[in-house]
Amino acid sequence: MTTLRNVDTKDLEFLLKLDKKLHETQQSTFTPNMCGSPFKVSIDTYTDASMNAREIQGVLKVVERGDFAFYPINTAMGFAVGFRVANPDTREALLTFKESQLPRNYDFKRLSEYFMQPENVERAKSLGVSIVNNRGYYDY
Repeated sequence: MTTLRNVDTKDLEFLLKLDKKLHETQQSTFTPNMCGSPFKVSIDTYTDASMNAREIQGVLKVVERGDFAFYPINTAMGFAVGFRVANPDTREALLTFKESQLPRNYDFKRLSEYFMQPENVERAKSLGVSIVNNRGYYDY
C-alpha cells in the first residue's frame, strides 16, 4: 500500500491554481478509421496566459522541496515542448504548461538544472517517466 508523504497544502494549491491559469483538459471522442469503434480521449489545451518570474520561481521552489516530480513532455500534438509537475504518490498531474508560457530567460536548458537533479529523476522514474536531457527529443 502506498503511503502519502506530507505534501505541503499551500504548495499543492499553488500548483493547481497555476495549472488552471495555463492549461485545461478537454474530453473528446476519437474514431481511428471508418470502421473502428470510437473511444473517449483527453486532450490537453493551453491558454494564452504566461507565467511571470515569481510564478516559475515558486514552481522551482516547490520542486526543490522534493515532494513532486518535474519533467519535460511532448505536447501540442508533438509540436511543442512542455513540462509537467506530478505527485509520485497519487500519480496525478498537478501542473502542465508549454515552454512558450515561461517568462523571458526561462527555457528548457535553464529548467534542466532542476529536472535533471538525481532525486527528481528518481521521482519521475517512479511514475514510469524517463527524462531525456535533450530538447529536440520533445519537439518535432
